[in-house]
Amino acid sequence: MNVLSWLYMGVVWAGILALNIFCFFRIFRRNKTKDDAESSTNGS
Repeated sequence: MNVLSWLYMGVVWAGILALNIFCFFRIFRRNKTKDDAESSTNGS
């Protein structure tokens, strides 16, 4: 592989990882606030 293909592969992998991290934090933040809301209404 030449330099351009390595650069392209790195950009693609960086995009995939960024999307995974973004989605993980979105889901984690939503579930955390939902759990906090439920625990405050249940009184536990």
